[in-house]
Amino acid sequence: MSQPSRGSEDWSLRVYPVPDSDCGRRVLERWCRDRLESALRQLTQRIGLDCLMQDGPRMIAADRQSESACDWTTFRWATADNNSIGYLSIESRWLRRCLAGFLGERSELRLPEGALSRLELCLAESAIQPLGMILSERVACGIGSPAFTAVYGSTISPFDSQGMEAGWTLWQVSCRAGEVTGVIRLAIHGRIVEEVLVGSGEATGMHDSNDETAMRLDALLVQAQVSGEGWSDLQKGDLVDCQRSVEEPVLLCIEGKPEYWAKLGSANGRRAVQILSAVE
Repeated sequence: MSQPSRGSEDWSLRVYPVPDSDCGRRVLERWCRDRLESALRQLTQRIGLDCLMQDGPRMIAADRQSESACDWTTFRWATADNNSIGYLSIESRWLRRCLAGFLGERSELRLPEGALSRLELCLAESAIQPLGMILSERVACGIGSPAFTAVYGSTISPFDSQGMEAGWTLWQVSCRAGEVTGVIRLAIHGRIVEEVLVGSGEATGMHDSNDETAMRLDALLVQAQVSGEGWSDLQKGDLVDCQRSVEEPVLLCIEGKPEYWAKLGSANGRRAVQILSAVE
């Protein structure tokens, strides 16, 4: 929806959910499910085994510990400057089954138990390439195709032993590859999560498609009092101190009625507001 023009400037307000809201969780889980289902279909063709999602994806707490019996193999996505934007942790027995299918089920290539060697990890990267493509598209401004590579020497999810830094979202999924069922964990940096939520309105039709009624949205950014004398003396370049921090929430009004508290920000090169909570 567009706000009325102010002089020669015309801009729009984008309303999108926050990750920890019910709507935000639904959007993120749907995004994760769609990408994983697509990747598993491609993986089926690549390794010659049926790959199906059995449970999830569901968002889990960052401090949740994994089952002690699980042996994990971890991959990560990193930008050109080597900053991590995602982790994919897979139960190693599930990964070995994918690799065996990729190698053609040849008996002379039986894979031993335990941590995979560097050569086996390189082959595993090729085997699960469709899963590595989950974040290969341009999913955030300024990020092209990030590198996907195994975390050598790591056989557990990095977030199981060290906890999770703020700004990450973690999913858990139960998948089957052939006759083997295993758990996959996907951790995505908040930068990617925000881009998903910002684009969710147009991509998923969050609004009621049958309601074409236009409504006015106003973000009450500034309230200040200026005396008549002071107003007449204002000139181009003057600053009016509104006694308000730019970090404070703004009031979002619908048809002039206060409805939500929101946070100022930007999305895809546009100024935007993000809903924080309803006005009580």
